Amino acid sequence: MKRLFVYAAPAIALSLAFGSLSGCGGSSSSQPPPPAAFITSFAATPPSIVAGTSSGLTGVFGDGTGVITPGSIAATSGTAVSVTPAATTTYTLTVTPSSGAAVTATATVTVVPLPTITSFVANPATITAGASSSLTAVFANGTGAITPGNLTVSSGTPVSVSPMATTVYTLTVTPPAGSAITQTVTVRV
Repeated sequence: MKRLFVYAAPAIALSLAFGSLSGCGGSSSSQPPPPAAFITSFAATPPSIVAGTSSGLTGVFGDGTGVITPGSIAATSGTAVSVTPAATTTYTLTVTPSSGAAVTATATVTVVPLPTITSFVANPATITAGASSSLTAVFANGTGAITPGNLTVSSGTPVSVSPMATTVYTLTVTPPAGSAITQTVTVRV
């Protein structure tokens, strides 16, 4: 009678050898994650404007699509978009990647009201040589100065002048942003 011996060790070793090869990149389908969206900067230029004028909003960003709100304004990295808010407004730049979380940044455009001059008067308007007159200016939304003399003035507070000859005084009101306005008054000597 013949005996048959089956030796199984090589099959186990072969199975272990092939098993150790799985996951080595041959059939793996894992991909690196997409890059995350980023914002380098987002700013308003100028940051303060007078009502009725414009400011430019510029965002520098990457790896996503940019939108500025309010207004749902499409944004391109490095390119300014013009806005003309009626009041101080905080704008938000949202950059949304193809997958993953969106990122945001904000910029505020401050709207400064136009300067106004309600009145600018001399009391008395006619003086004798060596006498004084009080100049009173009523204004808003800016800082006041009277020339000649470069006198800094506050709204409603009189300043005394003693011209030696008839003089035209100019009140200039300068806002934080935008153009200054002027008004004149004459003191006769």
